[in-house]
Amino acid sequence: MSTELIVVLVIIVVLVAVAAWLLSRRRRSAARREAAVQERQQAAAAERAAEMHRAEADERAAQARHARAVAAEQEAEAERLTATAGDEAAAAAERRRTADTLHPDASDADAPDPASPRDAAPNPDRTGPDVVSDEQRRPG
Repeated sequence: MSTELIVVLVIIVVLVAVAAWLLSRRRRSAARREAAVQERQQAAAAERAAEMHRAEADERAAQARHARAVAAEQEAEAERLTATAGDEAAAAAERRRTADTLHPDASDADAPDPASPRDAAPNPDRTGPDVVSDEQRRPG
């Protein structure tokens, strides 16, 4: 073999080795870039999910604050109504005492009349399913 042929073969082997090294380096950098792109996409998706969860938490917190405000308003309204009812009861009792003082004989006006039709004896001329006939009243 000639020296020139050996030099050409060595140059070809060196060129093939350099080309293989460059190709493997390119593949590694492409794989790294692809991994970086995927990692960025996953990070962006995680950020979007975190933002959605944060927004949902904020919305629920706002709903809870609103519910507490409504409950506080209702409680205040109930207390106001209770106070108003107490004041009205006191005023009514005072009016009743004043009326009893001014007209002591009329204080029994609210009591039921002892001779009211509800307490009266049953009417014998009444008819209907709840009226008991004389035959049913008399024992055999």
